[in-house]
Formats: sequence, C-alpha cells, structure tokens
Amino acid sequence: MTSGKTRLCAIDAARGAALISMIIYHFCRDLSSFGMLPVNMTLSPACIVWQRSICFTFILVSGFCFPMSGRPVKNGIILLLWGGVITAVTALFFPRDKIIFGILTFMGCAAILTALFGPIFKKISPAFGLISALVLFAVTYNINKGYILSFPLPTRLYANYITAFFGFPFNGFFSADYFSLLPWYFLYLVGYFAYGIMKNRGLLRILKKPNVPVVGFLGRHSLIIYILHQPIIYPSLLLIGRLLGGA
Repeated sequence: MTSGKTRLCAIDAARGAALISMIIYHFCRDLSSFGMLPVNMTLSPACIVWQRSICFTFILVSGFCFPMSGRPVKNGIILLLWGGVITAVTALFFPRDKIIFGILTFMGCAAILTALFGPIFKKISPAFGLISALVLFAVTYNINKGYILSFPLPTRLYANYITAFFGFPFNGFFSADYFSLLPWYFLYLVGYFAYGIMKNRGLLRILKKPNVPVVGFLGRHSLIIYILHQPIIYPSLLLIGRLLGGA
C-alpha cells in the first residue's frame, strides 16, 4: 500500500500475515469438516480469538488504506461483485458452508459508504472520530446476537435478509463467513481515522518498514489469493479424504 509515492511495507506485511493466518485457519476448519480434526476444534475459545484476530486485522487495515485509494468506489464495486460470486458458488456447490454477506461484500459496502460520507468524515477530528468509532463498535458488538451492550433489542428487527445485511440476522440465518454492516463498519472507521491521526502527526514514515518480501507480496495480492485459496484447499482435502477412504 502506498502513501503518495512511498510504499508502506508494514501495511503489506500486516495484511500478508493476516492472510497466512486465515489460510491456516481455513485449512484447520476444513480438516474438521472432513473429520480429520475434532469437530468442535474451531469452536474452542482459542480458535474464536484466532479467527477474530484475522478479521480485526483485515478490517482495520482496509479502513486504514481507504484514504490512500485513488478509486474507492470502483474498488468497492469490484469487491461487491466478487462477494456475489462467492455467495453464488458456495450456495450452489457448498450449501452447508454457504457465504452470505461475507467479508468481501462487507468491505465493498464499507468502501462505497466511506466514499459517500468522506466529505463529512474529513471535517471530524481524527482522534475524536477514532474514539467515537471504537465506542460505537464496542456498544454494537453483540448486535448480531440481539443485544446492545446487555440490553435486548426488539425481535422484530431480526426479520429477513435485508435486516441481516445491516446486522440483524433472522432466526435460522446461516453464513459461514458473516460480516454485517453493524458492528463491523465502526471497526473499519477505526482504521480510517487511525490513518488520519498518523498522517497529521507525521508518523506514516514508521510504516515504511519492515519490508518482508514474501509476506509483503502476499499482502499486495491478498484479493486474488483470498478468492483462490478455498477452491484449492477444499477440493484437495476432499480428494485426499476419498483416496484415503478407498485405500
């Protein structure tokens, strides 16, 4: 990721490290689905923290990189289209693991929303914006489960796919990778305003290093790797499982 003409290698490395972690996590989850690991492994507290660390990194980095994007709306539309492709493919071929409103769909919407509201956000102090976004993220963190903090929300809010998109999934809704607009857009804005703070204080230069060639390369090509990794891992494990089962 570049700021002006300077590549922020640390951002590439952070995204690349999160991508590697995600691939390993999905590999373990696929092993569990094929019975090669304990089925409940990915439901353990440690794995939940692991999965959340990956999500947090991707979303924060995406928000941070938004101000450096020269074509945010176009990028957002591309992400939305790929999100739609993933939804269609998983619904057709892997219905038990279908993805509805996954991370790419969310990031596409977040980029478009931020482009629309950018003129307003630019008038907000980055420090105030970051604190506000953090508070709102914490307050709405359990909104998917029906709560604001510890207060239950009206069940009528959780009605259909439209409400699920915003953060109110209906009873019976399932997605193997679900990132609703709330609460995750507030975390995206934390990254967005963090960039403003670092830029205003002249701190972006510290992100020029470290340059980790392989990890940075993965980070610079994260979209295509994200799209391809499961179509490679899942069929490979399926084939191995059938070969071992027939041996």
